[in-house]
Amino acid sequence: MSFRAQLNLIFLFLMFSIGFGSFGLVLYQQEKVIEINLKDQAETISQLISEDLAKLVYYDDPDIAVDITRRIQSIPVLVDVSIFDQQGKEILKIHNNKKLLSKALYVRSQIAFQGVVLGSAQYAFYNNKLEQQVRQLQQYFSLFIILLALISVSTAFYLDRKFIARLALLSNALKKVAETKNLDFRIEVKNKDEIARAQQYFNDLVSMVQEQTESLSYQAHHDSLTGLYSRGYLIQRIEQSIKINSNHALCYIDLDQFKVINDTCGHHSGDLLLKQLAQSFKTFVGKYSGATIGRIGGDEFILLLENRKKAQVLEVTAALLQL
Repeated sequence: MSFRAQLNLIFLFLMFSIGFGSFGLVLYQQEKVIEINLKDQAETISQLISEDLAKLVYYDDPDIAVDITRRIQSIPVLVDVSIFDQQGKEILKIHNNKKLLSKALYVRSQIAFQGVVLGSAQYAFYNNKLEQQVRQLQQYFSLFIILLALISVSTAFYLDRKFIARLALLSNALKKVAETKNLDFRIEVKNKDEIARAQQYFNDLVSMVQEQTESLSYQAHHDSLTGLYSRGYLIQRIEQSIKINSNHALCYIDLDQFKVINDTCGHHSGDLLLKQLAQSFKTFVGKYSGATIGRIGGDEFILLLENRKKAQVLEVTAALLQL
């Protein structure tokens, strides 16, 4: 997996983790509020029936059980109540609406009278408002997930275009230049931030390497004094020409009395003469296709005439002697 894809996945994971965590915390707090509210209601109901429950426990009077049932059934939000004694044995079961039990919320509370614990009760609460509140939470959660997804994808897309894609472009450019050795490749710089500066540094670096490579290549193939082709380049060119065709001519050129010029006028004058002569040679060979001239040392030169017949070679050399 590419670095770009990894960064996008990490960002999306963090966004969803933070979002789900935050919303989960809100849901948890909301549920705690509901639970506390129901517990308060359960405690209030327990206090209301504690005296009658004490009579029921101690006297086992059916009329008391009927009275407790009537009181509980008068509370619309209670759909089911189970009352237990101290040993956990169920002593009274009251159903208000069995159909709503699957949607009810259960809360357990102790029942005490004058500081004496008589038992406990389990209450099943159901309220339309409570159900609506739960549904609202579910709807909010669904909307939150959709909104979080849109924000995450939009932000990831923005960051990808603004930063990650440009870093990936820089990385791919480095890889391409390293693999293909194509020093003509450049990155289009559109911004002015740190990434843009890094891209510009890449372009400058490639340009510098290209210039140095071309300079080294020129120095390797040309004579430093005259600018004509060097001995090494001429040898390569001759070998390549022989592989393609054998109908070529190689002319050796030497300057008579050149040592006298160096001895009498100095080496500087001799170098100037060689440069002037080299310029004349360049102009001359430019008139003939397949003609290459180079300096092999001192006042010695080589002229390579490719794909020439003997008559053509004699014509070129005769013209050369007229320089």
